[in-house]
Amino acid sequence: LPVGFAYVCTLGTLRLMGRSLDIPSLMLSIVILGMGIDYSLFFVRAHQRYQDPGHPSFGLVRMAVFMAAASTLIGFGVLAGARHSLLHSIGITCLLGIGYSLLGAFLLLPPILNSYFSTAKTCPSKDLATRTLFRFRLLEPYPRMFARFKLKFDPLFTDLPAYIPKPDAVTHILDIGCGYGVPAAWCLEYFPTATLTALDPDPERTRVASLAVGNRGTVFTGWATDIPQETQPADLILLLDMLHYIDDKGLQSLFTSCARAAAPGASLVIRYTVKPEGRRSLLWYLEQARIRLQKMSAHYRSPRKIETMLEESGFTLAEHGVSHQNRELFWLKATVSQEQS
Repeated sequence: LPVGFAYVCTLGTLRLMGRSLDIPSLMLSIVILGMGIDYSLFFVRAHQRYQDPGHPSFGLVRMAVFMAAASTLIGFGVLAGARHSLLHSIGITCLLGIGYSLLGAFLLLPPILNSYFSTAKTCPSKDLATRTLFRFRLLEPYPRMFARFKLKFDPLFTDLPAYIPKPDAVTHILDIGCGYGVPAAWCLEYFPTATLTALDPDPERTRVASLAVGNRGTVFTGWATDIPQETQPADLILLLDMLHYIDDKGLQSLFTSCARAAAPGASLVIRYTVKPEGRRSLLWYLEQARIRLQKMSAHYRSPRKIETMLEESGFTLAEHGVSHQNRELFWLKATVSQEQS
């Protein structure tokens, strides 16, 4: 829109000045197109990332766009004062084009983006995956595509309903190792009245998860054992695909912290990876490569060892099974012992 606005206004101004669009100016119009698109992309990406024009970093983006345009305007302004007719024509055309592109980015885009980012707060669809993906619709391309492909290909969302309580039985969820918040967003749609507290060590992932969760939860940046003390007792605690990142001492401490954060009768649902016997899947090798690239180490444990650690932390085993679509993924459901609660 700012680019179209710039072209129309530039051609109109040249017409009022009695000047025609000559060949050199027409060839350099691609510069105007490129600069105008850049300004628009900066504003759109800022809205996707911060979703609040009052955010301090949003002001830095506005300043960066203004400084980039100002430096370009100065350069073409010098050309506009040249005596050579060719340079003079190029300078005037590009000066008008960049100036109108800047005006379009500052005057037209903000109200349009504010309106777009503030509409349709709820998804009308009854499909759980569609409603979950709807929470990511305004985010950057990578988190949006990540959520789409995870919902489509990860067996987590077909297995999870068998291990969690009924939709009306949960009022607060604790998700440790939430990542980009796709399972957390799915749970908020599955439990329509529940609130959520989530935790992840990656600040970029917690930023995305916080935007996806919205006003129905709080996402903290911290290690798995750094559960906030003021957290409401949880009826459902999720530990999904993160046990192999923690050593035995840290895992025992995590289970103990989960027992303290659980409400009476709460459910602890875990999905964890085992080191398979024989041939392993491509996903297993990809995960190993990712762990090595991050200079981390994996801690794979047998189901029996995890059961023992849970019992020592005050949990009672309820269910234990293998994912129907991936034999390397195990599910475990435990409840808080009466003595612990």
